[in-house]
Amino acid sequence: MKRRDFLELFSLQALLLASGQRSMAQTFQNQTTWGHDDWEGFFVTVIFEGAWDISLSLDPWIKSKRPLESDYFLEYSPSDLINWGSSALGPAMKAMTPHLNDISVINGIMMSTNDNGHESLRDYALTGDVLNHRAALNLELDLTLPKSFFSVLTSNPIPIGERPNQTTNFNSALEALNSKSDFSSHTFIKNAKSGILQKVKEANVLESKLHSAQTLMNQYLSQMGSSSQDNEIGLMAAAFKTGLARTAVLAPVMNLDTHDNHPGRHLEEQAKGWASVNNLFNLFKSIEYKNGKSLFDMTTFMITSEFSRTPALNPARGKDHNPWANSALLAGRGIKGQVVQGGSQIIERNISAIGIPYLTGLHLNLEKNQVIEKRSEIGSGIPITPQNVIRTVSDAMGLNINLMGGNLKKISSLKQVLKT
Repeated sequence: MKRRDFLELFSLQALLLASGQRSMAQTFQNQTTWGHDDWEGFFVTVIFEGAWDISLSLDPWIKSKRPLESDYFLEYSPSDLINWGSSALGPAMKAMTPHLNDISVINGIMMSTNDNGHESLRDYALTGDVLNHRAALNLELDLTLPKSFFSVLTSNPIPIGERPNQTTNFNSALEALNSKSDFSSHTFIKNAKSGILQKVKEANVLESKLHSAQTLMNQYLSQMGSSSQDNEIGLMAAAFKTGLARTAVLAPVMNLDTHDNHPGRHLEEQAKGWASVNNLFNLFKSIEYKNGKSLFDMTTFMITSEFSRTPALNPARGKDHNPWANSALLAGRGIKGQVVQGGSQIIERNISAIGIPYLTGLHLNLEKNQVIEKRSEIGSGIPITPQNVIRTVSDAMGLNINLMGGNLKKISSLKQVLKT
């Protein structure tokens, strides 16, 4: 049964029975308490699919001496950089200038020593688990929260590990809003067949929420736009505001996979992604949640990609996969602003063991919050991996990590980016 076919089923038991997971349905039926019953907040992941050139955004070249173009192709001058506290951001992030006080960056994230491909490393970025046991952090969080109708809103499929797939595509969620007038009658019939007539009253409450969400979404879109991305952002905000969802994974529409003709084109495409993030932040900041706090104040944001791109151009004037370094932007609830943790360095062509220059993440001394550039001092630090990022985001949200999949309690958190 497709997701759109069971979106009308409000009862999680009916949902799981319909998909053949009776034992799991019985487990959830008997579970009256959830891990984070009193947790209040939201979580949004934005994934820049296609692999970004971090030199154009979160990890630009800021040294006064420019590298050889055969080692590192830079299509910008120092004057094109965006001043950001004691550091700088790349020109692709121009749309993000209204939010510079609210963001922090983690650089030098080691994804892999091998090119494992887009999907594998995207899943690692979302889960922090190379063994694929843990689901994306959004789904792990959702499974510890009281049930919501949409569960995790997604643009594209996300890794579910060993968890039940409780996600709703944005398009299916839009269909649910548009068909709300028939929702109660459909739910009544299906619930009656399932022997759970008591859920009809809850279905009527849900229909009211769907109506409110559609009204709010139309209101939000009137101040944004009508593109498909704006529709997803508006729907996400409306779902959060009405309690239909608590977490979402957004994939901005762009083409970053530039193995040829990289100059200019990748910059333009990546800028589209940051423009979407700007729209997301602007909308969430404009919505009052409660007690003077905005929806932005109540939401933790993580923006990342599968990996970075090689610093030099290939013979087709493109940039290839660079899994040895990546970056992530964190913002919102629990996150300090204007902090950079970690860093990367270029391995020039003349000393590269793989025959091409590449970027690699530097080890980080957690106590001193210093990157380690000397090989002789590596033992005093740790490599930054997606595991560290996922643990850091979990701590920013104040989650009980014992409830999350995988053993995150043994993973170090990057505390410099966290509000105390």
